[in-house]
Amino acid sequence: KIPRSSLYKLAGDKEIPAFKVGRHWRFRKKRLDAWLKKQENVR
Repeated sequence: KIPRSSLYKLAGDKEIPAFKVGRHWRFRKKRLDAWLKKQENVR
C-alpha cells in the first residue's frame, strides 16, 4: 500500500494510468493491472 497523496502525485505526473473526472482521480483496474505487469517485465 502507498499513501493516497503519493498515488495522486504519480497519476498527476502521468507515471501511472489514471484520469480525472472533475476534481476526482479515477483508476481503471484493468489498465492498472496491465501497467503493473509491464513494470514487472521492465525490472
